[in-house]
Amino acid sequence: MTKRYIGIMSGSSCDGIDAVIAECDQHIRVLHALHTDYPPHLRQQLLHMLEPQHNELVIMAELDVQLGKLYAETVLELLQQAQVKASAITAVGCHGQTIRHEPNAPHPYSIQIGNGHVIAANTHITTVNDFRRRDIALGGQGAPLAPLFHAAMFVKDHPVWVCNIGGIANLSYIDPQQGALCGFDTGPGNALLDAWYHQHHTRYFDNHGAWGQTGQCHADLLHAMLQDPYFLQSPPKSTGRDYFHLDWLKNYRNQYPGVSSQDIQATLTHLTATSIIEAITASPHQATELWLCGGGTKNTFLMQALKHIAPSRMHIHSSEEHGLDPQHIEAAGFAWLAHCCIHGQPGNSPLSTGARENTVLGCIHPRNHIKNNENNQRVIPENTHAHLN
Repeated sequence: MTKRYIGIMSGSSCDGIDAVIAECDQHIRVLHALHTDYPPHLRQQLLHMLEPQHNELVIMAELDVQLGKLYAETVLELLQQAQVKASAITAVGCHGQTIRHEPNAPHPYSIQIGNGHVIAANTHITTVNDFRRRDIALGGQGAPLAPLFHAAMFVKDHPVWVCNIGGIANLSYIDPQQGALCGFDTGPGNALLDAWYHQHHTRYFDNHGAWGQTGQCHADLLHAMLQDPYFLQSPPKSTGRDYFHLDWLKNYRNQYPGVSSQDIQATLTHLTATSIIEAITASPHQATELWLCGGGTKNTFLMQALKHIAPSRMHIHSSEEHGLDPQHIEAAGFAWLAHCCIHGQPGNSPLSTGARENTVLGCIHPRNHIKNNENNQRVIPENTHAHLN
């Protein structure tokens, strides 16, 4: 029997929440979708959490609850718009908002906030979250988590690359003939583009890349940035906005003080495009088909740069051509990961993350099955012997 799940994704672009209702069995079908923007003050608090600050444990704990409530409100709004009852949903899969990702620390960790208890309590739906830490406990990077999902979504009879361009860009390689499956983060997607744009404008992102398109790519600056150790590192590898941020950019920008703001935006666009294409061409895995998804596909200038830099033999497509809205892919992925968790199926790809083995990902917060009487007091089952003070 096909079951319905809700997937929630708030990625490293830190712009808001994407939520979908999806049917999950042998295939995944997105039925309904909703995007909720982060309120400006909440977005600023989340961005500040990417760097150490005073009293950050208290701030993190409060944001964890605030996000849990906002996720729950988004779920309820999605259900109302779709005219679907909460009881029809098997589980919510919520990635949460990443505020730290340090898989290479002496004691590796990754922190996502967005309280799963709050989501379950307010929606009355079983909620699955905390998808990364089991993989890290097994020696993995905890990311990327998309490859197995991409393999389920992009069913082909030949090898393909799938690239999701969110705040960070990640690649999945899928070869159904050889059984090969791997993936890794290539580097910044929209994160640096958005941050640099917002430093010069009131809006948070460069719509269709229009501002960046007024500049020129600075070849020497681009070359210097591409020498960063992350780009030269072999997979498995993962990164985040706590690595690729404006202070990272400042270190390179200071070497070329005369470069205009528009030229820096154009150069950052080519940094995203070049790091993706160079990661593909340097890989031992070969495919001539590249499927793109994520919010970065809306950046027309970035899409033009990718097609210009890519080898002529490479055919580049949007997931929209596959019947999949690029904006919905990541949220659908966490609906699918919730489905895997509930059914005890592995959600990670050791070839992608470096974990020692496949494992079930996620922590389950069950919907409340405790019945209450008319005075709103918990009913103790008759076969339970308890001493109440």
